[in-house]
Amino acid sequence: MDKPKIDIRLLFETLLKEMGPQGWWPAESKLEIILGAILVQNTNWSNVEKSLENLKVITQFSSHKIKRLSLEELELLIRPSGFYKNKAQTIKAVFDWFEQYNWDYQFINQQYGEKLREELLTIKGIGFETADVLLVYL
Repeated sequence: MDKPKIDIRLLFETLLKEMGPQGWWPAESKLEIILGAILVQNTNWSNVEKSLENLKVITQFSSHKIKRLSLEELELLIRPSGFYKNKAQTIKAVFDWFEQYNWDYQFINQQYGEKLREELLTIKGIGFETADVLLVYL
């Protein structure tokens, strides 16, 4: 028996309309959402908060400053989240991907449409849950 397909954006918009903002993802910017979605893989949110605070202090969540960090510097900043070597590589890959579109979320959505999830899953280190977070919150 096939599972019914769910449009994740439609589901989110319906929940938002019916329930109002719930503060489901604690972040002040889309870039912070991207980082949090990667860092929360296989760890708890309190560890992610430590890593995000480290990144905020050093980079002010500037994509250019994060991109200029060496892999070793990035690993040190996100170490509290665990699996920091893999997550640092994922952050670098995701930032490279977004940079090719000048971080234009609207253009990315228009470019890929229904295929965006499939495209996100091609980025090394992005799994189903992370791709879904990016689809919902970006």
